[in-house]
Amino acid sequence: MTKEELRAYQVPKEKLDRILLHCSLPKALYSCRIPVGEASALFLLVLPQGNRAVLRVWNVCDSRARADGEACTLLHSAGLPVPMLLAPVDTSRKLLEHAYSLLSWLPGEDAWRAFGRFGPADQRRMIRSLGRRLAQVHTLTIPSADTSVLPWGRPTHEWAAEREYEFQQLVRQHRTRCLIPGKVMDETEAAWEKWRQWLGHGHFCLLHGDANLANAKVSFPEPEISGLFDFDQTDIGEAERDFAPMETWRLKG
Repeated sequence: MTKEELRAYQVPKEKLDRILLHCSLPKALYSCRIPVGEASALFLLVLPQGNRAVLRVWNVCDSRARADGEACTLLHSAGLPVPMLLAPVDTSRKLLEHAYSLLSWLPGEDAWRAFGRFGPADQRRMIRSLGRRLAQVHTLTIPSADTSVLPWGRPTHEWAAEREYEFQQLVRQHRTRCLIPGKVMDETEAAWEKWRQWLGHGHFCLLHGDANLANAKVSFPEPEISGLFDFDQTDIGEAERDFAPMETWRLKG
């Protein structure tokens, strides 16, 4: 689907009912579209007795959809706060023209929405909290390559070059427009330089793959990351890959 088609995409009620029946779930009392990015279309489903689920219709290759399902199952079984896969990822195109998955609803507010409401101290708290959640992911045993669909990552230097370009573009934009205090910019660039020195010397582990506040939930009163989601870019590589983008959220707040 193109970006425009994805934004307008809807699942007809009769197809939704068939999908839920196929997954041994009751018909939804209510469904609504959740605004998301380019990887998928998300639909919140309100089921009987107040239960909630999420239908995710994928706009990526089937391997990424299956990776998300495997990662959610692995992490949920280990007790981490991630969506539970309610039925195997369906890539057959029999019930729907796209691959889809059914997941449990993850409570909490979207962290990226809350981030800008807080001052620097609470923003740092949220970022550190995200780091602790990622560290929990990194401690899990790497699945066997013989049975797992999770990919082994690209060479670190290729991945790092892309992140470096994105970061420098962001820095250039903010310095030109004077949107962020110079002290914050200096601290952020120093943190980024420290990350660059670490990269290439870490151990390989299970990664989130797209770790940022847009893929996290936050709880209150103190802003703490209460859950992670969106694991379609899950990878196996150095832990520093997951931590690299976090400091840039100080520039996005």
